[in-house]
Amino acid sequence: MIIAISIATAAFAVTDEIVRVAERADKLYVEQRYNEAFPLMKQAAEGGDVISMFNLATMYYEGQGTAQNIGQARYWWQQAANKGDDLAKEMLILLQFNMEDITKKIESDAFIVFRLKDGTVLGYNKDKCRYFVIYSPSKGGEGATDIGFCGENNRTLRMRTSDGHIVYDLNTGKSELID
Repeated sequence: MIIAISIATAAFAVTDEIVRVAERADKLYVEQRYNEAFPLMKQAAEGGDVISMFNLATMYYEGQGTAQNIGQARYWWQQAANKGDDLAKEMLILLQFNMEDITKKIESDAFIVFRLKDGTVLGYNKDKCRYFVIYSPSKGGEGATDIGFCGENNRTLRMRTSDGHIVYDLNTGKSELID
């Protein structure tokens, strides 16, 4: 279960009525009374409450109180992300992949790096909003078995692969086999 625990700032003021609706929706959601929470969550999200936008997206994604609808989940996470919700931005990134395929995720201030089940390593540059392949296993190869940041400002990635240890500079895209 995913639930927003971050506080995001709305781009416009939310009315007292919407705040009350959001609080009631959140209480029902936590109690797992999804059928009752869903219409209230939707009302609060449409009224501009950012946390309700995130939670409504989650309800659509999980099929809680409504039919599962990934398109609506993406739409509401995008609305929350547009209002500055960092967790919603992360959910939009993860929607690019099958979440079950991600075996490890590490993050620095500028990059997010994912290792997939097949050993492929993908990167995401937060500043440029761009995905890129860091390492792809050779045919029949094992792929990356471990990843981690090293160096100054977490701009260098170290990977253990079937080829040996590889160091990858996230800024330049250059890699070097070190052993």
